[in-house]
Amino acid sequence: MSLDGDTIVCAVDGSAASPELVRISAHLAELIGGQLQVAHVLGAASSRVLSTAAAAVGSPAVAGDDLLGDREGQGELRAAAMLRDLCVAAGAPDAARHVFPYGDPARRVARMAEHLDALLIVVGARPDRRDGDALIGSVSSRLAADAPCPVLMIPPGLERQVRPAAWRGRTLVCGFDGSLPSWSAARHAAGLADRLDGSLSVVSVGTRVRSADVVSALPALDVRYEHRAGDPVWELERVAAAITAPLIAIGSRGLGPWEDPLLGSVARRLLQSARRPTLVLPAASLLDDRRP
Repeated sequence: MSLDGDTIVCAVDGSAASPELVRISAHLAELIGGQLQVAHVLGAASSRVLSTAAAAVGSPAVAGDDLLGDREGQGELRAAAMLRDLCVAAGAPDAARHVFPYGDPARRVARMAEHLDALLIVVGARPDRRDGDALIGSVSSRLAADAPCPVLMIPPGLERQVRPAAWRGRTLVCGFDGSLPSWSAARHAAGLADRLDGSLSVVSVGTRVRSADVVSALPALDVRYEHRAGDPVWELERVAAAITAPLIAIGSRGLGPWEDPLLGSVARRLLQSARRPTLVLPAASLLDDRRP
C-alpha cells in the first residue's frame, strides 16, 4: 500500500485527549487536501470516559450522562452527538463520523481503514494499566502492529503542542536498517513529506546502506541519508531534535495475534519515549508490500 489515498481515520475513545486528536487529524487532512473520518467504538471502557471529551467541547447531549447499562441504545446516539461536536470544535463539521455499537476497537478501526484505503490512522497513546505499559496502551499498540496502513501515534500530554499547519516544508525523520519494514516506512514517509512539500532525513544506526540505493529508491524529493553508531532510539531522537522534525517514521518488525502484537524492540522503545508524533508502518501493512 502506498500513500495514494486521501482519507485520514481518527480513532477516539472519548477521553480528554479526543478533542485534540480530532483537531490534529482535521488540520492534517486540510493540509494535504484529504478527507477526515472519525471513529469511536462503544464499550464499557470507553463509556466511562465518554463524558470527558463531551465536556471539553461543551456537548450537553453527552456531558454528565452515564452511558453504561443504556437499554434503549441511547449510548450510540450520545456518542454520535459527541463526535459531531468534536468535529465542529475542530473546524471540520463535514467530517464523516462512525460509531460502532460493539466490537474490538483496534480490529474495528483497522477494518474501517482498510475498507477506506486510508492514508493513515491517527490515534493517541495512553496508559494501559493492565500490563504496566506507561505510554502506549493496548488499542494503540495493536494498531501500530496490525493496522493495514501507517499509524500516526500522538504521545500523551503533547497533543496540544502538535500543530500540523507548521509541518509544511519541514523535514521528516525515518529510521532505517535495510529491512523490508524500514524500506516501506521510508517510502511512506517520503510520500507524506512530498505531500507536505518537505524533505526526508533517512537515518540508519548500526546497519550501513549505500546512500545512492536509498535516495534512488524514494520519490523525487529532497532525501538525505546518514549513518550513525549508537543506540537507535537515542540517535533518531537526536537527529529529530536537531532539525526540529515534526515526526519520526519507523517500521514495525513484528506481526503477532491481536492479543499479543509484536512491535519490535526499537519501535516499542521509541513509542514509549516519544517526544513527538511517531509514524509507525505496521507489519500487517507489509503483506502486499514490496521493496522499492
